[in-house]
Amino acid sequence: MQAIAEILPGFNNTSWYGLLAPAGTSAAVINKINGEMNRAAANPEFVKHIEGIGLEIASSTPKEMGELIRTELARWTKVIKSAGIKPE
Repeated sequence: MQAIAEILPGFNNTSWYGLLAPAGTSAAVINKINGEMNRAAANPEFVKHIEGIGLEIASSTPKEMGELIRTELARWTKVIKSAGIKPE
């Protein structure tokens, strides 16, 4: 059995989860939630639980999360267009 990257050089795909809020949510609320999430991500018991279900914690700032989303949208938009995928 071959890894996808052996067949498609440069292939890289990871799944991620993020906590999002509705557009227009104040920066104060976003920053408060982000701080609490980062605090939870530093809790050894929480980390142990998350790792126990096969996930890895990666804390970030709201700006970094926004950049990740923009990057992923651009990446997958390109893949979908180049593959000629159309909605039914």
